[in-house]
Amino acid sequence: MAFLLINKAGLPGNAVFFLVIAFMMLSNTTVALMGFSSAVTALALNTAFVAKTIVFTFSRVLTLGALAGRFTLAGNTAFLRTRAYGALTLFCIIAALCSIVSGYYTHVALIKVVVFWVGMTGFFGVVAAIRQQRIDTTEWFVSQTLAVAILSFLSLLLGVARNFKDDNVLGTLHNLAFYHSNAAGPIYALIVLYLLNVVLFTRHRNRWICLPIAGFLAYCLWLTGSRTGVGSLLAGITITLVLAMVWGRGRRYRIRLNYSRTYILLVLFAVGLAIAATEIGTGGSLSSGLRSFVSKNSGDVEELNAEDVLSSRTGLIQQAWENFQRSPLVGIGFGVSTDPYFIANATLLYAPVEKGFLPGAVLEEVGLVGALAFLGFLGAMFSTLIRNRSIPGVAMFASFLISNLGEASFFALGGHASFMWLFVLGGVMLGDRCTTAVEWSNPRAKALRTAQ
Repeated sequence: MAFLLINKAGLPGNAVFFLVIAFMMLSNTTVALMGFSSAVTALALNTAFVAKTIVFTFSRVLTLGALAGRFTLAGNTAFLRTRAYGALTLFCIIAALCSIVSGYYTHVALIKVVVFWVGMTGFFGVVAAIRQQRIDTTEWFVSQTLAVAILSFLSLLLGVARNFKDDNVLGTLHNLAFYHSNAAGPIYALIVLYLLNVVLFTRHRNRWICLPIAGFLAYCLWLTGSRTGVGSLLAGITITLVLAMVWGRGRRYRIRLNYSRTYILLVLFAVGLAIAATEIGTGGSLSSGLRSFVSKNSGDVEELNAEDVLSSRTGLIQQAWENFQRSPLVGIGFGVSTDPYFIANATLLYAPVEKGFLPGAVLEEVGLVGALAFLGFLGAMFSTLIRNRSIPGVAMFASFLISNLGEASFFALGGHASFMWLFVLGGVMLGDRCTTAVEWSNPRAKALRTAQ
């Protein structure tokens, strides 16, 4: 907390902050991970806690390069030969070629492809190094969730929980610990999902603290008004529980559950009864509140329709579809846009885009050719996680993908997406500690294994 708040000093604080991180990146694996985590956390935080000067303009990209260099040049490079990393690299190559063929802001598109590939290379390298050295990162990730909870509480206490609009037009929506409500919602969802996986599957000695943190952050998620965040959290919880029930015991492993499946079903049944009783007892206030939340309408909403749900994204989806129709094979270019704001502000250092629907964004930017390569990357990621029986990894990655159906940040590693990817990879590493080896019941087989 103290380290992050150094940035309150403005330009000198930012300079000291990233100078310390530079030295941390040169240290051992754990310290390097902590340094990078601090950098992307600061990038995503509320400007009331972290003053973002020109230092962040350069550091948000340089930090990704430092991560990749640290964990490829001085780490385990076996990940370079994995199916998932190969599929990622193939997608980036095809995205770059599509951008060159398109010829629209090619220099910006190629820079964004390189930044995404370099950043993802660093992320793959982190996971490989952590696995090779058998480091338990659970304590660190739980500590980060506690820091976010404290900052969220402070934002409410200090009256800076709704400062993402200078004119406070959307004053009813909260950004809390983060710089924007659209970033805060999906981030809170991933953090809460991570904490629930810690409670369900790990031997983390301080997992008792996870439930109160998760409860408070779930309340913060509701304050953001992020339908995308709530939807991705519910989807992630559903995936986690379904896989916990289905994936039990294999030939070489079994899923470690801290609670019996019967107990989990009873808790779910009790929660369902409580919700039903509250709904009946309050005359339908729960369903009415949910409809108002989904439609983003403060008044009573009798029924929902597609227009209510998609109203805030219709324009972006329509624009993406029109751009895709103009260039269906290769798209208009990776990470670029035809929006007037992008055209007026796009530079080598700053080229903001807003894409509200990931499938539409992929088709728009890299066409059918790039979309097929992207599906190959997703397939390789999921197949690897499923083969490893990583319930947290599958749930976190799926939840992240679902959040991109409402706020496409998948490729934006220069922004808050780096923080989200960090927790997705935290889930992947957590999955390594959620299985235990199966003890062989056959005495001869057990003796043979012992001898070997």
